[in-house]
Amino acid sequence: MKYLLASLTILFFSSCSSEALEIPDTIDINHKTYNSTISSIPDSSLEAALTVPDQDGAIGRNQEGYFHVRFQLGMNTISDLAVVQNRLDALTATLQTIEYAFSFQRAEGDFEVAVPANLSGLGDPTEGDLASGTAFFGSSLGLTLLSLSNSSWFTNRPETATQRGVLESYSSDFQQMLDYLKRSKSLLFEIDQAAPNRLLFNAVAFHSLGTYLSDQEAIEIARDFTVDALSLQDDSLGYFIEGGGWDSSYNGVALQLGLELYMISDPSDLRSRLKNALEKSAQWQLTRILNSGEINQEGNTRVFEGGESFLGNEKGIDYTKTAKSLMYLSILTGDSKFEDLASRVLDFYL
Repeated sequence: MKYLLASLTILFFSSCSSEALEIPDTIDINHKTYNSTISSIPDSSLEAALTVPDQDGAIGRNQEGYFHVRFQLGMNTISDLAVVQNRLDALTATLQTIEYAFSFQRAEGDFEVAVPANLSGLGDPTEGDLASGTAFFGSSLGLTLLSLSNSSWFTNRPETATQRGVLESYSSDFQQMLDYLKRSKSLLFEIDQAAPNRLLFNAVAFHSLGTYLSDQEAIEIARDFTVDALSLQDDSLGYFIEGGGWDSSYNGVALQLGLELYMISDPSDLRSRLKNALEKSAQWQLTRILNSGEINQEGNTRVFEGGESFLGNEKGIDYTKTAKSLMYLSILTGDSKFEDLASRVLDFYL
């Protein structure tokens, strides 16, 4: 995902053991809330994860000139820092990314698109591309809104009163976006039916935004996306099926999103199913990580040398998602070996 800022290469860890890491035979994920989990991440790692917006609030490819709201993905790394460290500068930056994004919202709740001239040869994005891109953004926005609303510092302290007022002023805009996504649900189910990582992006977007806006219909839609994603898991090996087989890059993406969905979900049979699926997915992902920290691409269906491209560039291993998943696993299992392995992965690629 080369359109992301270099600063989104998530979670720099200061040490890495030279000894071979012992991989546990089983993984037991315990439930913790999103805010509790990010509060357990070291400050240095949160700061290294930061996606820095420009002075206008633009992120990633949007800093070269507005392209689409999907490239505001990653804004929750800024709100994570604000919530954990009670930092007004990070909170202000978070609001700037929101203000920038919604300055391009259209009356129907969707967002403008402006394809850069150097990419015009790729053709215009389809309706499905735009709906999917909005759902990508929605997943990051939803995590931001939930983490702020669950922060006693943000919701109660006098110094955040102005920022609370600014955020509340966008409530109708958030709902308009969610209404657009709800109208697009059939299209999203159709175009994403064979891609569990995209189904999980959709699930996180609908569940987080639905929870924040008390929109039960959206929460039920999120459940349907989750069920579809869980149906695309190999029963014996545990990887999420992409392109008819396994993919060590996209399984890492699905694992991160699934863990975030698990953190924000209420107790239910589906959350139990999600827990079991994520434990299996994590176990398989560990088998694709070499002692050097390299993520093995052998046998991948999508990301490999000569594989898929995005916006004219061949896709590379999204090692940041696997690293972040490993950090989450370290906290949710209480096993620091996952943090050690995350360090090993990042040391190899950075």
